[in-house]
Amino acid sequence: MSRQELAERYESRHRQYCGSATPPVRVELCADASAVANYATQVGLLTATSLLGRLFGDLHILVPDAPLHPALHPTATRLGEALEAERTRARPAELRGADPRTANPRTLRVRWGPGPADVAFAGGQWWAHVGDSVTAGSEPFDENPFGAAMAAVLACTEAFRMALDPACSVRTLFVSTWDWSDDPTQGPPWQLGLDLGEIWTVGVGSVGTAALHFLTLASQRFRAGLFDRDPIELHNVSRSPIFSADDEASSKVEVVARYLSARNVEVLFAQPTWLHESPEWQDRPLGRPDLLISTANEHHVRWHIESQYPPLQMHASTGKNWQCTVFRHVPIVEACSMCQFPDDGVSAPMACATGAVGRTTTGVQVDAALPFLSFGAGLMIAIEAWKLALSPTRISLVNRVFWQAASDQTFLALPLSRRSGCPCTHRSDAVHRQAIAGSRYAPLSGSHQ
Repeated sequence: MSRQELAERYESRHRQYCGSATPPVRVELCADASAVANYATQVGLLTATSLLGRLFGDLHILVPDAPLHPALHPTATRLGEALEAERTRARPAELRGADPRTANPRTLRVRWGPGPADVAFAGGQWWAHVGDSVTAGSEPFDENPFGAAMAAVLACTEAFRMALDPACSVRTLFVSTWDWSDDPTQGPPWQLGLDLGEIWTVGVGSVGTAALHFLTLASQRFRAGLFDRDPIELHNVSRSPIFSADDEASSKVEVVARYLSARNVEVLFAQPTWLHESPEWQDRPLGRPDLLISTANEHHVRWHIESQYPPLQMHASTGKNWQCTVFRHVPIVEACSMCQFPDDGVSAPMACATGAVGRTTTGVQVDAALPFLSFGAGLMIAIEAWKLALSPTRISLVNRVFWQAASDQTFLALPLSRRSGCPCTHRSDAVHRQAIAGSRYAPLSGSHQ
């Protein structure tokens, strides 16, 4: 298979999304030695490497070495080793390095912290900053990974946008991932060692794996259940922080289970089946799971979830114009997932982190995605899940977070209203309270703040 044919398979979904291949540019990821010992900085650099490596074949890591925080990699002990592992995992070996058909490619420099760069990024605690220059990175020993990871996702979005259109300049953005405002001072102090409870993930593709990946950066104290019948295809690798090219044709749930176990997360089960066919779902006891991350889209999955008195649920979706939305559904008191995506029995709801690009002659809908949307959607799910773990008995009225990446990199936090006529409006509150009794988040179904 030629390099071009392999590239078309690897990038097939995001080629469909934006209508072209990734431009042949040289990308340099840089940082200063004074920053790289910090946990949050290492998270930001690893996230940027993983995502840039999936967006661009010609990626060069110009980052000083340092001891690696032990929570960040099961075998690597040095930052340089872990960054190189992420770079090589990101795409097949045949697609790494400069395209031999391209002479003197344009260079984009992406830098953590202050210094000369086309795109600069930094983050710490809950805040993220991207622009042509940024403030210094996080404070020493900052254990909160979310601001740094979000800064990396936003920076990679800017790099891709500038690669597509050389006339574009980098946009400046401050965001607090605590309340999605532009005030970087917002957010409580970090809490180490939170137990996230029992988390089942339906669909461990691009967004599902991203959510689990970013959760492991915050805490390994959760118990995972996995559902997905599909094998890994090469285009999955381009959008998932967990999959590598070596995983092609392997079972998604088996690869994800190995990834989580290597990071000391307890895997309760890994079911290579559709949700509605799984005895784990059909026979689940009261109060399980604590949280359902539903990032699948096939076989009327939302109907199967909502018809079985679901637990607390989160999921994500995107539109065609570089946007994604993360939704939370607290039973009884909030709109359900079918309020947003009704199941009409003919076409499936919008795919997670994808834009629908039509149907094939077989009637199967083909989806398309950009890697940073998958990473961003999964990260936003992880952040919102962590907020619930911080306060498992009280929630805010905001249950939808919208990220517009195409024009202004804006985040909006909004309420989601119930849809008139949706099945959730006819549920028995008494039966539902009994079904979620014992869940760590059962009190949420009776309170807002």
